[in-house]
Order: sequence, then C-alpha cells, then structure tokens
Amino acid sequence: MSAHGSAATEDDSKPVAALSGVTGGLLGLLAPAALGAVLLCVAEATTVVELRVGDVVRVAESGADRHGWALLVLGVAALPLAWGAAVGRARPAAVALLAIGAVALVFVAVGDLPDTRATGELGIHYEDAHAAAGPGLWLELAGGLLLVAAAVAALTLPARARVRRP
Repeated sequence: MSAHGSAATEDDSKPVAALSGVTGGLLGLLAPAALGAVLLCVAEATTVVELRVGDVVRVAESGADRHGWALLVLGVAALPLAWGAAVGRARPAAVALLAIGAVALVFVAVGDLPDTRATGELGIHYEDAHAAAGPGLWLELAGGLLLVAAAVAALTLPARARVRRP
C-alpha cells in the first residue's frame, strides 16, 4: 500500500502495450477510418434504393441485394488496415485503405446513384412511380469518404510522425 492508502502499484498505471502508440493525432486517423469501415458494413443491411408508387414503397433494395455483400467484406478488411495505418503508421495499409475507400465510392457513383432516378418497369406501368435514395446510399458515401480522408491523412503525415519502431 502507498502512503495514501491505495493498493495500486506502479504497474497498474502503465498503458496497455497495444495502445501505447495511440496519441490524439493517431486517434484522429483511427476513429474516422474505423467509423468508415463500420458504415460500409451497416450499409449492406440498409435500404440503398427504393422504388415508390405514390407513397407506397414497392421495391426496397439493400446494399446486400445490390452488391452481394461486397461492401461488408471491404468494411471488415478495412478495420485492421485502419489500425495499421494509424497506430502502426504503415504506408501500405494506408494505400490499401485508400483503395477500399475509392472502390466504395465507385460502387456509389456508378452502381447505386444512377438507380436513384431510374424507375424501370414500375415507371412504365405507373405514372406516379419514382425512385429514391435510401439511407444505405448515404452510409456507403460517408463510409467511402471517411476511408479516403483517413488514408490521405495517414499518407501525408510528416516523416517524423511516421517514425519506424525497432
């Protein structure tokens, strides 16, 4: 016991070894990258595009319906890469994170966004049919943008911030 009556020892106040390299700046890289990865995962289970006739949703397509769970795979792969880019300061992890974010943005721009204006067969049969973006589209977009931003930040860190560990 110490003089103040506490049973804490000197070892109790040491940071966990895995988190000892995480500082405010590195956490500023890790948090957006991890959030972006999680958003990609959630987007796969959320409505990305919906087709309505009047106020009734006739077709709701989730990310999984549209991409076959590809963004879930990318989101899960991005989590350890986010750790490597932020805490490990690994440039290859940051480049891979940038690629995953870019692929997610291509899914949004090429695959999903155009369909938010296309009514397809419903538009032929129903005059008041319209397509709209669901919340999953915005989750995909936000996730991709967060991954790209975190990767660019990691890649542009000054050289002294990317010191190699022995």
